[in-house]
Amino acid sequence: VDGIGRRALELLGMSERAWGALHPEFSRRNLWECRFSHNPDLTWTTLDGETVLLHTETSRYYTLNGTGSMIWEYYRPDRTLSDVLAALCEDYDVAPEQARTDLLQFTGQLLTEDLVREEI
Repeated sequence: VDGIGRRALELLGMSERAWGALHPEFSRRNLWECRFSHNPDLTWTTLDGETVLLHTETSRYYTLNGTGSMIWEYYRPDRTLSDVLAALCEDYDVAPEQARTDLLQFTGQLLTEDLVREEI
C-alpha cells in the first residue's frame, strides 16, 4: 500500500492486514490504481439525484444518495480509484483526507454487497 493508502487505512482505524482480510482483491497492488465496474447482475436508475439499485440475483434494493450516485457513475473500467477520488474532490467541497476515507469505506461496502467488481 502506498503512502496515501496507508494514511487512509490509518484514518479508517484499520491495519493493512485487516483491510486485506476484508478485501483481498486490494492486497496485490496499489489500491488507488484499481478500476471498478458495476456488477452485470444489477439494474439501476437515477431520479432526483438518488440512484436505486436492484441486485437481480439477490433481489435486494439499495439506494445511493447524491454523492454515492456521483461515485457510482465514476466506477468504470477506464477510471482508477484515484480518478474517482480526484472527481470527488473537484465536485464537492471536501478535504482530501476525508474524501479518501469516505471513498475507501464506500468502495468496501459496494464490494461486500457485490455491487461493484474490480477490473483485472
